Amino acid sequence: MNLTLTKSFKSLAVLMALLLGLSMSIGFGTGVALAQTVEDPPIEEPIDEEPIDEEPIDEEPIDEEPIDEEPIDEEPIDEEPIDEEPIDEEPVAKSDSREVQASWAINRWIALNIDRPFVLIGESNGEDDIEVQSANTLSVISNTPWVLTVQATTDTINYRGEASDPGKPVSDFFVRNQSGGEYQPVSGPSGEAIVLSEGDLGNSQTQVDYLVDVGDNDPSGEYGVVLLYTATTR
Repeated sequence: MNLTLTKSFKSLAVLMALLLGLSMSIGFGTGVALAQTVEDPPIEEPIDEEPIDEEPIDEEPIDEEPIDEEPIDEEPIDEEPIDEEPIDEEPVAKSDSREVQASWAINRWIALNIDRPFVLIGESNGEDDIEVQSANTLSVISNTPWVLTVQATTDTINYRGEASDPGKPVSDFFVRNQSGGEYQPVSGPSGEAIVLSEGDLGNSQTQVDYLVDVGDNDPSGEYGVVLLYTATTR
């Protein structure tokens, strides 16, 4: 049995040696071939190509008909010339300014108007008093507050008749403001004037009534009194 195993091992060793030698032979040959391929590339011989005879192509010319273009008649545009007026350049104005202060004053003023200068009181039978309403209308125009007064020019009533002058006092003549005042006796120069009305600036009217106290001893004749109306600024 041992002999048989020994022969078997020897046969196996020989077989392996053969395989190893074959493998090395193949590897060596391949390496040489690869080396030759890399170092000496094969030279390609030129190929003789025969020229190809190309026949020319006869191209027939295309007859193009000319296009008749009609000329466009352009009318000339008449441009009117523009008359440019020369520009007059004004010189730059120079100026200098100064202030002037103007001042003025308006004085106080007043105006008095009476509708009529003469008033007929009427007649008496010697017993009854005589009264006239709206006997006069007085207008005051002023630019400042004012006051209106009345006073007789004499201390006695004027008399003209057959008897001697009775010396009737002016206090027998009464005046009142129709807008609600009471009758007041008129005084002469020796007394104080009666205040009839007062007002502010502007236009104002005052109507006055008259009353005569007729006494039992007054002689027949004509009587009269002169009244002085005065408008005064305050």
